[in-house]
Amino acid sequence: MDTPRRHDDVFNELVSHTAAPDTQRAILASFIRQEPAPETMHLDCKRWDASSWKRHYAKQVSGMANQEGGLIIWGVEWDDFQKAPPRYVGVPGASEITRELTGIAKQATDPPVNITNLSIPESALPDRSTLKGDGIVITHIPASETAPHRASMGDERGRYFIRNGDQTSVMSHAQLQDMFGTRQRPNLYPSVLAKPFTDEKGEHLLWTTWDVINHGRGVALATTLEISFSLKYGKDAKSSALIRKCHIRARANDTAGAGSSSGLTDTHAFAQAYIPYTGQPIRSEGGHAQIVSVYFNPQPLIKHINDTYPSDYQLHIGWITGAQGMRPRRGTFRLGLSQVHVGCFEDFLRGERGVTQVSCEPTNTTENMVEIRL
Repeated sequence: MDTPRRHDDVFNELVSHTAAPDTQRAILASFIRQEPAPETMHLDCKRWDASSWKRHYAKQVSGMANQEGGLIIWGVEWDDFQKAPPRYVGVPGASEITRELTGIAKQATDPPVNITNLSIPESALPDRSTLKGDGIVITHIPASETAPHRASMGDERGRYFIRNGDQTSVMSHAQLQDMFGTRQRPNLYPSVLAKPFTDEKGEHLLWTTWDVINHGRGVALATTLEISFSLKYGKDAKSSALIRKCHIRARANDTAGAGSSSGLTDTHAFAQAYIPYTGQPIRSEGGHAQIVSVYFNPQPLIKHINDTYPSDYQLHIGWITGAQGMRPRRGTFRLGLSQVHVGCFEDFLRGERGVTQVSCEPTNTTENMVEIRL
């Protein structure tokens, strides 16, 4: 799952190992391998263009600082992330560019953001076969407690921006009202309905329907939902191959009601989908909307768990909700797969047990970890 804390941690690890390029290479390779896309809410990979970077720098800094922060990686091309790995083309004079970025950091936005820039040398890059520069540069933008920040240099001077998904856009009047504390905010949390489903081949699938409920006092506009599946054993992520074998599919509910079906993005460590909701605004104080249906074949998990019998394997379904005028909410639904050993999960899939529904609410713990019990 794309989270600001993970990006902060990765950047801090890179900074702490500046004298160890081999360690930096391993950190960077692991980080890129687990990213769901080259552009997310907290990551923007950019090819270095000496003639235009200043025109976009303040816009990107403003957008990420007004959201949850993130990283800009300069000198990386990564257009088709599902078919090809990133190309490290580099930044000519990376060390000098890093100093220049640092020198103008406080001029980029008003009020200033505490930006940190780091030069990653050629020796620390996971792949140097496409390198044309001297390394890459990473700009770390922290989440800000003094938002909103407006761009104060380049073509976008005077505008306020915000990062939503993989886009940086001009903030709306409503968003500015919210950040300046003059507008009621939406507050979106998901509710998941899990039920058995048998496909045309006779395979037993697990179908989950995702609603979001607005617990806030403001209407939710431009609602988004991001979900990811990962398999955990203890505190560690485990075999991504098992997740891929489950053939996780998503069917978004569009305004026409017909929906569209597609596979979730396969990202080595998990499957992930980003779903923008195109229906009507979600009314305040209890309004809800069905966003997406997700279904998958859990038989590979059942077989693996029955063969290995680990007592605390868990399927984690992470989520992030977003809308205009609210900070993203995030959490995890957790399904303990030890239920399989007593036949509970298999009975559920055969339709011998009832439908189950679970919800996250503002009263949940800060981690928003909610157990699914079948």
